[in-house]
Amino acid sequence: MGQNSILILSLCAVSLLAGTSIYLLLRPPSSHREWPLVMALLLTAAIELLDLFLIQNPENLLKIKPFVFVCEAMLPASWVLYASFKSRGSLRKRPIPGGLFWTGGVILLALALIPDLHTLIFSPDFGSEYLLFLGPTGFFFYFLISVYLLVALVMLERSYAALARRDRWCMKFELLGIGSIMAMQLIYYNQALLYRTLDMTLVPARLAAIVLGLMLFLFARLRRRYPVRLTLSPAAAFHSIILVVVFGYLVFVGLVGEGLRYLGPAFSRALLLSLSLFSGVALLLLLLSESMRRKTKVFLHKNFYEQKYDYRLLWMKMTSRLTTARDVESLYTVIVEIYCQTFAVLGGGLYLAQSKETLLTAVAVNSGGKMPDRIDLQSSLGIFLKTKQWVLNLTENAAELSDADSQLLKRHDIEFIVPIFFGEELGGVVALCRRINTDEPVIYEDYDLMKIFSHQVAAVLFNERLSRQLAEQREMAAVGKVSAFVMHDLKNLGSILSLMVENGRELITDRRFQDDMIETLASTVGQMNSLIGRLKNIGESNLLVCEVYNLKRLVTETLAEINSDRVRLSGADVEVMIDRNEIKKVVTNLILNAIEASGRGGSITVEICNETGPLLICRDHGCGMSADFIAENLFRPFASTKEGGLGIGLYHCCQIVEAHGGRIEVDSAIGKGSEFRVYLPSILTAEV
Repeated sequence: MGQNSILILSLCAVSLLAGTSIYLLLRPPSSHREWPLVMALLLTAAIELLDLFLIQNPENLLKIKPFVFVCEAMLPASWVLYASFKSRGSLRKRPIPGGLFWTGGVILLALALIPDLHTLIFSPDFGSEYLLFLGPTGFFFYFLISVYLLVALVMLERSYAALARRDRWCMKFELLGIGSIMAMQLIYYNQALLYRTLDMTLVPARLAAIVLGLMLFLFARLRRRYPVRLTLSPAAAFHSIILVVVFGYLVFVGLVGEGLRYLGPAFSRALLLSLSLFSGVALLLLLLSESMRRKTKVFLHKNFYEQKYDYRLLWMKMTSRLTTARDVESLYTVIVEIYCQTFAVLGGGLYLAQSKETLLTAVAVNSGGKMPDRIDLQSSLGIFLKTKQWVLNLTENAAELSDADSQLLKRHDIEFIVPIFFGEELGGVVALCRRINTDEPVIYEDYDLMKIFSHQVAAVLFNERLSRQLAEQREMAAVGKVSAFVMHDLKNLGSILSLMVENGRELITDRRFQDDMIETLASTVGQMNSLIGRLKNIGESNLLVCEVYNLKRLVTETLAEINSDRVRLSGADVEVMIDRNEIKKVVTNLILNAIEASGRGGSITVEICNETGPLLICRDHGCGMSADFIAENLFRPFASTKEGGLGIGLYHCCQIVEAHGGRIEVDSAIGKGSEFRVYLPSILTAEV
């Protein structure tokens, strides 16, 4: 590229840098947070102007280059401060320790002010090649600059990754623009480290990156809303530290490799591989150490954040973990694991009260040592938890416990006791063992989070208790329902026996009555045995055993068992496909209901016919039923017009008939009686 082109490009870049700086200083209300960016842009403009002057006047190298070194020494610190503001918006929280940050800045400035310029650079023929060779001090100078620029770029990347979707849309072009400028500067200085040479022919590429980056930056500021505050999440900061550690490891290996060049090829290669292996293992141990992870999080909390925990993230994780439990035992285990992992303790246990006992029993334990089996609520420990309703820390509250309780907790290495309240009732506790990082201070946020978790755990356990009670009540309701059906069947059998006894007072000497009585007793005993058999197999599905049977014959057999002279049977013989025992229950229930509804003098008519299909009609002239009762309560369980009635019979009849594919219709009026019509499917329909 010609001198004129470089001149034009340089003037455009410097003009954009100066104009952007003025715009940032004059634009309210964020100007008080823009000074690191303004400083970085002005220093970049100064570097470009001075380098342009050197390219135009190479004979002034020794006079101009010291000013370039001073600007370059202050530039990376400005970028780091800018990236820090992007993540926090405040100088109170620094991305790296203040001492280390300012020490590196002072070292850079001191190196830039070294009087002997040849310790930094030397160039025998700068006017013809535009190359500046680095001395040992110059290499170290640009190495520090590269480290600062890399830290700033990593912080910008993590800041962008931690933004919400809307804020990403606002900040995308700004961070891309500034990032491209910083990335080009990092590439320029890394080229110097790689070849130990500053190549001034790369200045046009650096200028092009500045023009492009500033255009993106200005587009973002002028056309898109600027977020008031950007917050770096703890997870993003933690991953940034991991990246910095890995970067430090790679730099260490590179420096060792550079130094071992002077020891001979064979020896240096073996030593480099050994050092790489040992340092790699040490790095993995460092990254996998739970204690180191905890210390890193504490460091981030002290230097980055006002809050120690990301409550939203922890709450979502806890809720998600609790929903993975498949049964009660796994739920208890998950609760203990959540506490142990969140607070980095060696183990823990969950203790719950059983019924009205005063002892809390261990239901889940996650500990390398042996946890106590029970905790007494009437001890000083239980009294402390019930009265204070707060987390017990053995190191702080040991004086409020008895010697026996203190020794019990110390013997099992327990440091915290978190109470779980169901309303005002202490229903359980979570016991936590000693922390992995014993040097970590316990602050109010730890106690708050323990209590927050205990509220969530209490809600989950209380719901589990209610679900268990509801299941028990449903089981009792099912048992009650079965009992109601059994009582109804027994009531029907008892009614048959009562009618037989009533008739036996007058007809006991009649031979035919004696034969009917024996058959009725045998049939009743058979039905009782069948009922007992069904009770033994309760819970199993009962299938209909259908066969072709004469409906009129079935009614005749039923009337013989009932043995009542008030029932009149008429109609034709009709063949049906039915389960004889089940339909017999229907006929028995309808006739007995008609006898009870008709009183002592009423007559009952049973008619068998075949209209569109087999039909059984049972009529009485008894008390009848209202239209409202028929519409709302008939065929529903536990609804009856009879005093003391269970309301099971007609419901059971409806279930049996519908299971056969039929239906029951009713026509009734109060004081006029009732007519029940049982429609059954024909043989052909039943077979289909």
